[in-house]
Amino acid sequence: MGMRTRKSYRRIIEILLCGCFAVAAAFSLAACNQEVGLAKYKATAKSGLETYAVAKGEGNYSAEKWAEVLAFATDGKAAIDAATDKPGVDFAVATAKTNIDGVLTAAQEDAIALAEYKAKRYMFKPTQASPRNGAVIGIMEATLKSYGALNKERRY
Repeated sequence: MGMRTRKSYRRIIEILLCGCFAVAAAFSLAACNQEVGLAKYKATAKSGLETYAVAKGEGNYSAEKWAEVLAFATDGKAAIDAATDKPGVDFAVATAKTNIDGVLTAAQEDAIALAEYKAKRYMFKPTQASPRNGAVIGIMEATLKSYGALNKERRY
């Protein structure tokens, strides 16, 4: 092998090695950029989740329910931090928002309390159909029909 051939091979090896280092550096930079991108994505998601929770309005909730909203927001932020990729972050945000939306507002609590009060108050009324007083309703309907028939006969 001549001197020229050795230099050619050395040059080819140098080019290949430089190319390999360049490719490795490019992959390293891409990974670094992805991590920076994920960190920014997480920060944006946490900020958006905090805004979402605050937008629900503390005045719309009782003190204990507002504490639940804030707890779900905090848990969501922790899940975002634990996520390893963007779909994981998206899932954490969606789960936190679903949990926050599931907390009853003060108006909803009042409506439920009123419905429960009405259900207890009117539970034993004979006009309300239930297995417990179904027989009573049947007897009353039959009685009313018979009185109606008697009244028709008397009027005419």
